[in-house]
Amino acid sequence: MVGLSSDEEIFSCINILVEFIIGSQKYLMYQEFEQLTERVTTFIEYCNGEYTREEMISLYQGVIFKCSEFYQVLENQRRINIYFLGKDDQNIISECFHEENTVFKGYFTNDKSSLPFLKEMVENREVKYHVLIQNVDDISEELAGLLASFDEVISYKKLVQELIGNFVSWKYYSNYDYYYLSKNMKKNTDSEILAVGSSYSMFGLSERGFGKSVLNLSLASQDLYYSHKIVKEALKHSRNIKYCIIGMSYYSFHFDLSRSKKEAEKRINKVYYPIFKDSHHFEVIDNVTSSGMDFDDNNLSFLYHIIFNKIKLDQTIVDAVIVHDSYFNNNVNRELFSLLGNIRLDDMELSQKIAVGQQRAEQHNQLLVHNETAKENTHILENLINYLSEERITPIVVAFPATEYYQNFFDPEFKAVFYEVMHSLANTHMFKLVDLFDSDDFVESDFLDMDHLNEKGAIKVTNMLNRILDSL
Repeated sequence: MVGLSSDEEIFSCINILVEFIIGSQKYLMYQEFEQLTERVTTFIEYCNGEYTREEMISLYQGVIFKCSEFYQVLENQRRINIYFLGKDDQNIISECFHEENTVFKGYFTNDKSSLPFLKEMVENREVKYHVLIQNVDDISEELAGLLASFDEVISYKKLVQELIGNFVSWKYYSNYDYYYLSKNMKKNTDSEILAVGSSYSMFGLSERGFGKSVLNLSLASQDLYYSHKIVKEALKHSRNIKYCIIGMSYYSFHFDLSRSKKEAEKRINKVYYPIFKDSHHFEVIDNVTSSGMDFDDNNLSFLYHIIFNKIKLDQTIVDAVIVHDSYFNNNVNRELFSLLGNIRLDDMELSQKIAVGQQRAEQHNQLLVHNETAKENTHILENLINYLSEERITPIVVAFPATEYYQNFFDPEFKAVFYEVMHSLANTHMFKLVDLFDSDDFVESDFLDMDHLNEKGAIKVTNMLNRILDSL
């Protein structure tokens, strides 16, 4: 609220406070609540007439001060009793209360033996504030009378809806890569195959089509540096991995995410740095971001900050919500990320395909000047292969296919550097190389855009890899 600047924003904030005050007469026991009410009333009365902005800002700051005082009073109670009537169906509540501010009194059932005991506890006014979270459908007359004894009654269904709804709307899909990677990377799985790499292996593998269980942690613009870090972290939790697919393109040695300012700002800031606290060559400003957990109900919002431990609650919701084992699923499909937008490759004119393919290839051709990056990435891949070998895991380097429209304008020097590195590594290291970049097995209908496969193409790659895996 302190950061508000325009009159409209300030008046909107005051309106929210008015709604809160009207619905919160139970706080009249607190002197600070009465003082807050008086300050808000004074502000409104002054601004209903002619007012100067200077005086209005002064009165608003007074309101903010009283808000802080009242918030502190509630926070300092430190003995808010929490009761739960019914069942915590989603298992996201009872472990997340703020230990300094609350005392969880336990679960109670909606029956005659439990209700009198609950009523007796509430009538003990040694503690000033009692909150009931209730999840029962049938409210008897006796229960209805008991509910009136509480200072606050929160509907469990509404609370869960608010928590999960706000999380999904404001956090999950706005930073999907972070939640997908952070959850699945640390999951204890029985997977035999681990896949890392850029969008080529993210799009180019069909997890359900493998003959062995696969954990695909590839992400758009993932470079070798972060692939290495992901592998090391994932293997701490998944100890059954026998094969590691490293998804690449010929230009991968020349690509460093941390030196790509636009991509780094988006992906290192939002995904990799929050997970690894490592930004490689990119300078990160480590800001504290808001949780995005805002509530429609002002009373619930106010209580939320006092009753719940935000960190525990956020993590519990993450565990409850994120159940996707594959990046692409019923809610997230490949078409959402096509570089062609809403246009299908099949529907484009030939001249348009050639132009777009050229543009995409020339975008990558600009990376060829990064010779130092190529040297660094060579060492990173060598270290990754060494690490996998030490863990008795077979590395499988896969160069994914691209359309002819992309290939025709792609600088062949990339391939020369790629194979120079591969031949050098092959002299001293054991790994499998699968080069599909210009394979004749792929046709235009296998592609989503100029250099990414669709589901049909991904199944084709997966079938090829199944045969290779069976031969190892």
